[in-house]
Formats: sequence, structure tokens, C-alpha cells
Amino acid sequence: MEARPNPEDPMARYALALACLVTTPALAQKVWVVDDNAGPGIDFQDIGAAVGAASDGDTILVKAGSYADVVLNGRSLNIIAEAGPSPTVNGVSVRNVPVQGRVRLKGLSIQSSLEAGLQIKNNLGTVWVEDCQVHGAQGEGDFSSPDWHPDGSPGIQVVNAAALTIARCGVFGGDGDNYAPSASSYGAGGTAITVAGPSSVAVFDSDLFGGLGGSVNDDDAAWGGAPGGSCLVVADGELFAIGNDLFSGGGGGGGEDFDPFVGYSCGPGGDAGSGIVEGTPGGPPVLHLADNSFTSGVPGSPYSGGVCTIGAVGAALVAPTATLDMLNVDAFALFVTDPLREGQVATVTATGAPNSVVWLAISGAPTWLHLPTLGGLDLVDPLGMLLLPLGPTSGAGVVSQTFPAPALVPAGEAIELFTQLFALELGTGKLSLASPSGLTLLDASF
Repeated sequence: MEARPNPEDPMARYALALACLVTTPALAQKVWVVDDNAGPGIDFQDIGAAVGAASDGDTILVKAGSYADVVLNGRSLNIIAEAGPSPTVNGVSVRNVPVQGRVRLKGLSIQSSLEAGLQIKNNLGTVWVEDCQVHGAQGEGDFSSPDWHPDGSPGIQVVNAAALTIARCGVFGGDGDNYAPSASSYGAGGTAITVAGPSSVAVFDSDLFGGLGGSVNDDDAAWGGAPGGSCLVVADGELFAIGNDLFSGGGGGGGEDFDPFVGYSCGPGGDAGSGIVEGTPGGPPVLHLADNSFTSGVPGSPYSGGVCTIGAVGAALVAPTATLDMLNVDAFALFVTDPLREGQVATVTATGAPNSVVWLAISGAPTWLHLPTLGGLDLVDPLGMLLLPLGPTSGAGVVSQTFPAPALVPAGEAIELFTQLFALELGTGKLSLASPSGLTLLDASF
């Protein structure tokens, strides 16, 4: 007798559900493989060349290496790092994504030497940034430099983004440069993420670091130290920030001077940056916040031995006119094996509040739906969505399932799926739409 899958077996249930989903209109698209070392199976040695060759909807699979800057202008592509060491990219710009378009960046280490590491500008479509490390440029205050910019740059700069999701990323504002007599100016620390708009931005389970303020530290310059960078500065639009750890940048050290006719003078230390800040001009923004922790950077000190004051400690929230929505939700982190090849055993892990029941929503398309009665922001399209039970969390707040990927991806292609956690806390009845993650299903040949 032919053996049939046991529907009570979680692995069989997940495999069957994925098989049903990938045979629906989430159509497979071509995969382009990029490696800075040429070899068999490698299509390009440069990401930009792959972008030029790819059609909208394609996936660019990037292996570890170092790559030039990448510009996606009006494109809909997935740029996904291979499992293992992160590929290093010298800046990424995502611009003019059309209304029905979408871009997903996964697993990249991005650092610009001149400006924001990642620029997200004028997009009407969806952009997901996951598991990336993004660094803004360090300040360059050297008067002889053709790229003079003493302030540190933002890690991520957002302008007019209709639907941007950032999940499980480390984002770093650049440090301001330090003063050097007759040689270099000094500047403020860069913000981890700046948002202007109007924009709609969601940030989940990420570590955001403001850059250090530049120091004077000179006995012939009685100036105050530069301020440290804040973590999130939102001038306009709507922000969802859930489950993030915010670390503002420390202030720079001040200087002093002694003039025989005027006497002694000095500058205070720079203020530390803050956590979430209402920016100007714009707004006022709408801020939906839950389970974010904040650690202020160290305030700057006056010049060694000086009598001026130290800088101020940063505040967790500075939003005098913003609309505040303090969400009554739990922050759950989602970890999915991605990319996932046919036949590979995948792991889905959720971490969050103990004594909760957790489901995984899977869809072939993203969306952006604010659902207050369901605990937040729905990021996966409910049309054709599957809701798969992961089970109850342990006393430590963890639940995990494994399942085999179905062997249904056409040769040489990939299928892009979008997932998000949905949780119910049993003790309180609290509902939470939590962390998202994309999922790339690859043909086994890759």
C-alpha cells in the first residue's frame, strides 16, 4: 500500500502547505549568481552587471566577496546573500520602485565611504531590508579633501518611501570627524536611520547605533564638542518601531583657550544623541512604538582639566508634536532558513513572550495594512495567505519547527515568499502581528 503523509506530522503539514502555495500565482523567476571570483555556475562578478541583465522579479544570489555600489532605479529585484559570510557592498541606492514593484535586500554588509550606506528614495512600491549590516560614511573634515563632510552620515536615509520594512538589521550612523588645528573641522555623529517623506516605515528587531560626535580636544580652541547621533529621526509620515535596541552616539569632547586679555574660556562636552526623535521640517509624524530599549551614549567631557560642563544624556523619545501610539503588543523575533533549496530541511524559530501560541503567515506577496485590532501591521498579503501553526512558546519564550522544502521550483529559478509571525499571549489575550521575513525557495541546482 502506498504510504501517505500523516497530516498530524508538523513536517508533513508544512511541506504540504508550501507545496500548495508555490503552485499558485507566486510565479518562479530566474536566478543570477554573483561571485567576485569567477568559476563554474557564476553568471557575473559584479552585482551591478547582474542588475543590468536581470528582468523585474528576478533574484540575484550573491556569494561572499567585495562589490562596488549598487543602484536599483525603477527596478523590482531580490538581492539575496548566500548563507555564510556576508557580501560587502560599497553603498546601495533603491529609487523609484513602481507602485506594484518590490525590492528585497537580504544578508548584505553595506558601507558607503561618502554618504548614507543605504538610500531609499521616492519609492511607491514595497522595499524589505533584512539581516543586513548598514554603515553610514565616517565624517571627513580634512580641509584638503574633495569630499569634505565633517558630520557622520546616516546608516539608512529614507525619503518618500511608501512601504519600507527593516528587520533584524544592525544600522550604524557614521562618526563625526575630530578637530585638528588648521587641518580638519569636526562634526556631529550620524543618525542610524533618518526618515523624511511622507514615508511609511516599519523597523523590527534591529540594533540601531548613532555615530560618535567629533571632539575638539585642543587647548587653543574654546568650542563645545559635537553632539552624538540619534537612532531614529522621523520628520514626516508613519513609523512602526517594535522590538528594537537603540544605542545613541556619545558626544565629543570640548576644547579650551587662554587669552591674556580675555582670560580663560572653554567649550562644554557634546550632548549624547537620543533614541527616537521627531525631526524637522515635516510632520508631525505618527509613531507606533512597542518594546524598544534605549541606551544613551556617553556625554562628552570638557577639555581635560577644564571647568566647563559635560554634555547632556540623550532621551529615549523626543517627540513634542508627534502622534504617539504605544502599541500593546509583544515583540516576537522570526528566524527562517533563507535562502532555502529544494529538499533542504528548513527551520522556523520564533522568540518572544512565553506562554503564547504562535502562527506563521505565508504569502506570495507583501502588503502594508495597519490593523489595530490585530495588534499592529500586516505585511503579508491576506489574499492566498496560509496561516501555519508553530505551536506554543516554551517558558523561555521559544518555539521552533522544521520542515523539508518541496521540490517544485523550476530548474534555474527561485520563488519569493513573504512570512510574518502572528501571536496570541494566553495569559492576557494580547494579539501581536510581529516580525516578518522573506523566504527564497531555490532550485536544488544552486
